[in-house]
Amino acid sequence: MEKLDTGGLYSMSFKVPNKKSVATQLMLIVFSLYCLVAITVTVIHVVEEYRHTQQTIVNELKSYEDIFGPLLGRGLWDLDRDQIAVVVQGLSQVPVIVGVIAT
Repeated sequence: MEKLDTGGLYSMSFKVPNKKSVATQLMLIVFSLYCLVAITVTVIHVVEEYRHTQQTIVNELKSYEDIFGPLLGRGLWDLDRDQIAVVVQGLSQVPVIVGVIAT
């Protein structure tokens, strides 16, 4: 048995996996399915979170309408500009309300 002189360096050879092996094919299929499921679940979660947030904002705006609507309506009916200004000022303090239009 003969020893090879490597000059103090050790070389390692790595075997490149066969692309047709069962393990490689199985890994590719499982990883692809995992990615597909992960992306699908993430998209569904984002859409549902968007819908929930949208419904929460709509409900909040409806509650503000129920609170401030009669006050603003009464001020408009009586042509009380001071009361209208106070109600509009109160509405403008609410973060989700960016403007008030009285029709």
